[in-house]
Amino acid sequence: MVVVELSSDFGYVVLVFLASIILLQWLAARVSMARKKYEVPYPKMYVDQPYSHVFNCIQRAHQNTLESYPMFLVLMIFGGILYPIQSRENGGPLVTSAF
Repeated sequence: MVVVELSSDFGYVVLVFLASIILLQWLAARVSMARKKYEVPYPKMYVDQPYSHVFNCIQRAHQNTLESYPMFLVLMIFGGILYPIQSRENGGPLVTSAF
């Protein structure tokens, strides 16, 4: 049986993980507000109307984050087992810069 001992600093990795969930919720809320403002019906992802570039930018920012999110989590969690401080120092700015 393999036993993995987590450092007390692993809590910082968990905090970054929780902050990333808040980030995703915030981005989803921005897309929802933009849909109402620019009257973009579901299931359209992008539109070709006047001022649609603003909605498209908001939508694309959310999609970009969702595309890279699984790899970010895997690397942060597994890296945090051995190197929790480095995972926090690399993951924290990535999450906060997206806000």
